[in-house]
Amino acid sequence: MSVSSYYEVMPQVLLDRLTSDPELLSALNTLWGHGSGMQYWFDQIEESELEEIMAEHSEATVKTLRELVSRIKNFPSAYIKKLMILT
Repeated sequence: MSVSSYYEVMPQVLLDRLTSDPELLSALNTLWGHGSGMQYWFDQIEESELEEIMAEHSEATVKTLRELVSRIKNFPSAYIKKLMILT
């Protein structure tokens, strides 16, 4: 059996904003799992679907998240696979 873990690297400035702004963190958590990762949220998800997903968040919060995420396009993402042996 193997387990695949997906990770994304984000710059410290985004991490700092997320830890200091609960609404922004909530918006990121809402989007997590949609699309192909945070680098593609605002490129691959249709605007109407994005509005539906983010309906519980203010327009200002979504705009801020969009701006912050747009700055991280050059940061890597990858899958890590581990073999799990069950005994």
